[in-house]
Amino acid sequence: MTASHGVGAPPGAATAKRPSPSRRIVDAAREVIAVHGIPGTSMDLIAKQAHVSRSTLYRIFPNRDQLIARVVTIEIRTLRRRLDKAIVGFTPQQTLVEVFVLGVEQAGANLAVSNVLAAEPEYFLRMPPGSGTS
Repeated sequence: MTASHGVGAPPGAATAKRPSPSRRIVDAAREVIAVHGIPGTSMDLIAKQAHVSRSTLYRIFPNRDQLIARVVTIEIRTLRRRLDKAIVGFTPQQTLVEVFVLGVEQAGANLAVSNVLAAEPEYFLRMPPGSGTS
């Protein structure tokens, strides 16, 4: 068996690569925040959702604030990429409108972002300069 074959998989069948523990934790945190909001989000719930041990979770993210900040940073970057694509060729006025519209849409469509904004908007204010870019 080679690295490209799963146990019991026919020859030539590639197996899906499992996301890294860090990725699973961030995705799980986003899901837990969406369901439980910030006040109801615990590291235990996130570890269970991510299917990782608490020690793995704390090794990668030493505290809840760092993990939530990471989720917020990823969401800001995602919004920034969408905005960059959407505003090509826009006037400054059109850009302002589009930024507002996409921001409202993102907050409404993403329960994790909505819950962070509703419970603790300072997570967005604490973002270090440049964290919403690239």
